[in-house]
Amino acid sequence: MCFLTILSIIIIGVIFIHPFLTVSTEGDAHIYYVMVDSNFRDRRPIFMYRILTPLLVAILPVETLIGFIIVNLTGFYATSLLFYYFLRKIGFSFPISLSGVFLFIISPINIYLLQNICFVDFLTFFFFLLALYALLDSNKKLFLISVTIGTANKEILLITLVLFFFLELKEKDLRSSILSTLLISIPPISVFLIIRFIMGFNYIYFSFSRIVFVLRLNLFFFNRKLFYHPYMFYRTFGVLWLISFLYLYLKKIENRFLKNSIILLPFIFLLGFLSVNYSRIFFIGFPIIIPISLYLLKNPLQRNYLILILIITLILLIFQIIGPFYFESQFNFIVPNLISDIRSYIFYVLLISLFPISLMLILVYLIFKDFKIENSEENELSLETRNKIQIK
Repeated sequence: MCFLTILSIIIIGVIFIHPFLTVSTEGDAHIYYVMVDSNFRDRRPIFMYRILTPLLVAILPVETLIGFIIVNLTGFYATSLLFYYFLRKIGFSFPISLSGVFLFIISPINIYLLQNICFVDFLTFFFFLLALYALLDSNKKLFLISVTIGTANKEILLITLVLFFFLELKEKDLRSSILSTLLISIPPISVFLIIRFIMGFNYIYFSFSRIVFVLRLNLFFFNRKLFYHPYMFYRTFGVLWLISFLYLYLKKIENRFLKNSIILLPFIFLLGFLSVNYSRIFFIGFPIIIPISLYLLKNPLQRNYLILILIITLILLIFQIIGPFYFESQFNFIVPNLISDIRSYIFYVLLISLFPISLMLILVYLIFKDFKIENSEENELSLETRNKIQIK
């Protein structure tokens, strides 16, 4: 049932998105495409170190674009399916877990990645989620395999070692925790270093001057487009940021592992802010943010919070609609090149608006449900009062 449901959702989505698939002529996607298309002769740091997805595409006996479609759609489906089991293991029911998978599938970042298919993010999402699932299941072998292979796809997988150390520290003393973390770090760090040795190490991307350059570039974008950074931050998870913060602030996160995994967010933010297009990096936190937000369905917030979130979502939906058009004129790596066609632009906006609209429907349902419960309690109280009067 779960397999068929998730597969059907993805197939329907791909049918709608497929006519607008593009090979971006700029940005990261184009670099990955050219790297495979040139048999790795044309390669650039730091992209050439993220070898797993391009290598799988190169092995397939098909055209480069078709290869990226096959590899990334496989990664997309595998991540969606694993996410369902991850949510179930955390303790969510079937409907709530399926809702979480649906939110993952229709997220604006995934819509963007499905239209600009030549990225390495889908396999990164899969191995990151697999590493967290392994830690949740206390399966160190699976964790080791996922981080080691995942590092060959993108180096951000190494931050999961922080969570591993944190969990070890809760069960062991400091010395034992450090030792076990160092031992399990050897294979992924070895992969990290071997790839750079084979492909040629370039220190530029790790230098202080590079960090300063990126920070200045982000400051330039802020001065040029005031809402650039709020838009980039918002498009990752929308109001799920706010919902997650409220549940964290109100201490309503029930699952202990989910509480512990929050330690990864500062590291994700740090790596994100050292990049220009950081919304894709932030989105790797989906196994943390989306599950926390799903407590909205399991243990709803008070009605005043729900109404406030609904109003904010409605306002930001407008921001979501005008955002791509507002930024496309000068920062065309943010949205697909399809924006040049008004029909394609409208279609793209409708797709990325599915996420906030779905959240609005959930919020409206919860508000009406709360009203119904309140009216039912008032009616019961009124009935009890009348019965007491009649008895007297």
